[in-house]
Amino acid sequence: MQRWTRPQGEQLEFWEVGAEGQVLRERWGLEGQPPQTREQHCDNDATCERIRLRMVAQREREGFVAAAGAPSSASEKRKEIAAFGELTPKKLASIALKLDAIVSSDSHKHRMELAKAASWQDAPKLLWHLVEHRAVKAESNLGLLSLLAESPDDAPVELLFELLARLPRDPKKLYPKGYTARYFTDGSCREVDALLFSAARRAEGLFAAREAELAPWVRDGLDFVRGRMGIELAPDTKKRILEQIARNQCTQWGLTMGWELPLVEGGGVVQQRMQETEDVRAVALRFGTPAEWSAAIVRAALEQKFDGVHSIRDALVACTARELAALLSKPFSFGDNRTLAYVIGIVEGRDDSPTELLDAAHSLVDRTDLGKQIRELLAVVAARRFAERGEPVPESLDALLRFEFFSGVYFESIRPYIAGLRALPRERAHALARERLAQPFQYQRALAALIAHPDDALLREIFEKDTTNCYLEPRVVGELGSPALEHLARIYEQTPRDRRRSRAQQILQALAFAADRGEPIDPQWDEHVRFDDEGGEKLEYWSEEYAALRRRVIAGLPIERRNALLLARLEKDKDPTRSLSILNLCDDDAFERGVRVVLERRSGVRRPELRAALAALGERLVPALVAAQDTFAKDREFVAFLREALPASTWETFERALKSVGQS
Repeated sequence: MQRWTRPQGEQLEFWEVGAEGQVLRERWGLEGQPPQTREQHCDNDATCERIRLRMVAQREREGFVAAAGAPSSASEKRKEIAAFGELTPKKLASIALKLDAIVSSDSHKHRMELAKAASWQDAPKLLWHLVEHRAVKAESNLGLLSLLAESPDDAPVELLFELLARLPRDPKKLYPKGYTARYFTDGSCREVDALLFSAARRAEGLFAAREAELAPWVRDGLDFVRGRMGIELAPDTKKRILEQIARNQCTQWGLTMGWELPLVEGGGVVQQRMQETEDVRAVALRFGTPAEWSAAIVRAALEQKFDGVHSIRDALVACTARELAALLSKPFSFGDNRTLAYVIGIVEGRDDSPTELLDAAHSLVDRTDLGKQIRELLAVVAARRFAERGEPVPESLDALLRFEFFSGVYFESIRPYIAGLRALPRERAHALARERLAQPFQYQRALAALIAHPDDALLREIFEKDTTNCYLEPRVVGELGSPALEHLARIYEQTPRDRRRSRAQQILQALAFAADRGEPIDPQWDEHVRFDDEGGEKLEYWSEEYAALRRRVIAGLPIERRNALLLARLEKDKDPTRSLSILNLCDDDAFERGVRVVLERRSGVRRPELRAALAALGERLVPALVAAQDTFAKDREFVAFLREALPASTWETFERALKSVGQS
């Protein structure tokens, strides 16, 4: 610690200060008496040093004098550096202080500060000039390192090495509070990697001679660079780097962040974008064989905490069935049906035997919801594989099916369930349904057991239980198709009015699945295919999902019913654009009549929705517009809207068609 003193009456008052990394320590008091002490913890070294200099200046203003051997605030100022263009040493020192004071991993603020003193083209050279004269502490400021990493080739190799050698022994000291470093090697970051790659490419021999001066984590980063340059590494070094890549790929969301990683190929440098798991694997295979990579990433996935399954895909493919069960039951979120489909695709794409899958399912003895769900997924896939091999499904599998994973929300799970349940004998599936029915509040899961083996008596009991509750998920009811409609017709009027929208959604789903399968649909259901409401509740919000569901239902109706249903909705609905967008399902006559109806109602139709509906009809719209042009020809504002709303090619076709019939 450095010491300052001043007279205090007949005694001597002292003050001492010293900085160690991010910790600032003070001692003060009167000579001969016990001193007082204080510590301050700063965000980084640069902040600590800036506060220390400010405190020294304050004490000297108060009359303290530096003790023998301790520099005063004047001598504490940074060494004078050479001028840079028109920037004087004094101005450069001021710029350097401001740059060090900006504590951020984002280089934007540093860039803007440099832009005040130099052009955008000269700013990188100015920063390297400050680094060369040790005017800035870039080795402890990630924002400055980020800027330097954008132009590493502008600096001499020796300067780059000196900067890298000054990096802290503990990489955590480099990162601002709250910053998480995620890179291929432990503790490293993209900025340091860019500096290492540039320097090692130009003078690898320098690093070979002075490598011991670098911090251990920087040496790991150097070995990672060497492997990407095609330099042969020792086996233990390659293994260490491979394990680090696997560990970082299996942490949080992994390394597929969209950045570019430089590699040497054919003597030249290529930028490999890290976008997919395959990109990470391609880099990893420079440090080991495919078998070694598989072993490393399986070990890492079992040890690490990951936030998404995409990052551990290689582990999910290479591991054993039991390890697969352990990985998929670790805490993480499926997030959505797309991710769930991804997981199911991996499980179904593996070549595990049904016995191995069943054993893996039995290995999940934990009581977490996710563990139960994965256990059932493995069990139903195992059941299907037993059937594909012509083998009976072991009865022990039935005890694993509690339908924890069967959901109309995460509906991707339904398909493997159906395939697995079809492999069960009908009586065993019905036994599962009865078991669920006997449990309080479990009748929804009983319905799942019947999807592959419908039974009218059991369905009647299930729908009776649901009459006033309306808890059955529409997507699950829909999978039944026609067998559900008889029961829905029976209980619809008994359903409380405040729950009829859910009931209407069940009906629409059942109708859609029946239509998909070519099952006949009774005309009584046409009234339930509505666009303005569901079960009497107005549909304020409209989505493509709603439109697609109704499109499926209507596409399964005979053409006469299709025409009648859509024309009725176009005439009566408050917003006819919802049904207009699927008018292509009608024949030509109904199509033209439907377009005319909407054009006659155009004053009450919102233009953005009308624009989207007309665009959905395509070129087929042209003859319908020609036939109905008498309804809008004198409405200049609407004609202008049409010209702007329709694709240019459609409008031109429309104009040519008008001329051909003598209109303009």
